[in-house]
Amino acid sequence: MKKEILINVLLVVFFSLNLVTASSQDKASLTKGETINYINKKVKECIGHFRTPVGFNSPVYYYDAKFKEDGDNVTLEIESSNYSERKSECDYWVRSTWQTFNPGKIVSITDETINAKDPIGIIILKLNSTTGISKNYVQWYRTKYTDGTCKNFGNGDGTKTQSIKEVGLIFQHADPENFNKLKKALGYLRDLYKAEDDPFGN
Repeated sequence: MKKEILINVLLVVFFSLNLVTASSQDKASLTKGETINYINKKVKECIGHFRTPVGFNSPVYYYDAKFKEDGDNVTLEIESSNYSERKSECDYWVRSTWQTFNPGKIVSITDETINAKDPIGIIILKLNSTTGISKNYVQWYRTKYTDGTCKNFGNGDGTKTQSIKEVGLIFQHADPENFNKLKKALGYLRDLYKAEDDPFGN
């Protein structure tokens, strides 16, 4: 009788361990595309919300946000404005930014949100060198005519492009779990890209 009980207990433990291992393997076996889709979903949660960046006296609102695969890299696309909805005011501007980088080059992932009261925060991804590319284009209404209308200007030089060593990823700071979730996802994505670039590296 005791032997049967012991066998049953061992069987229960064995199957429980198998279930836990299978569950862990399921999480760890996410593909690159699935991981990017997850990060994209978290980034899109920022649409319609705002944050106040360093040096700004008023909030910046997010109209659109995407995190997507881009060849051998990923690209973070963001469209933001100083108004929560599109307007024709003379002080109104819309900024479009594209940050392209290889996640395998990430060396640190930190929450650098300045204003804890803002619903949106910023995660800074530091790269191992200036291997990222940032493109920025701004449109604004800045000249007022006698009839009260404004003229739409671009930034004069068209889209400005520069090499970057840091990427700013927006996220819903209001949810205290979001940073840890995104840190895990970004770290996992980094490992996938590193393994793809050099399958025999450390």
